[in-house]
Amino acid sequence: MSDSLNSVVLSGNLGQDAEVRYTNNGLAITSFSLAVSKSRRQSDGSYKDVTSWVDCVMYGKRGEAMYGNGMLQKGVRLAIAGRLYQNVWEKDGQRRSKIEVIVDNVVTMTAQRQQQQGYQAAAAQPQYQATPQPAAYPDVYDEDIPF
Repeated sequence: MSDSLNSVVLSGNLGQDAEVRYTNNGLAITSFSLAVSKSRRQSDGSYKDVTSWVDCVMYGKRGEAMYGNGMLQKGVRLAIAGRLYQNVWEKDGQRRSKIEVIVDNVVTMTAQRQQQQGYQAAAAQPQYQATPQPAAYPDVYDEDIPF
């Protein structure tokens, strides 16, 4: 066992809708790019956001379900936890590599687009006013209790 620590925690926005593809064995692979921004002070004293794009990969049903439910659409804010992985391959005789985050855990930090639209539609409709109803109590009185 090595003495290395390989742990990544990030939050940011999706730059585009996630993509799902499947292996020959049927394993879902969900890929997306996360925009992670940091404010940097400029020489004139103003601040400018500098964005880094981080490629992320989720394996299995969780990513597939989140994609299917519209939770991995452009602009959605996510917090992810995972580990770094260097993907290496050869193309046209040249060795290529890319560092990705293998996502182990993900939390959405904004509501889904469908939920937001649903909330807006519900807010536009007149609210139902319920009339108070008397509470239904059983016909039990203190003298009926044997202790």
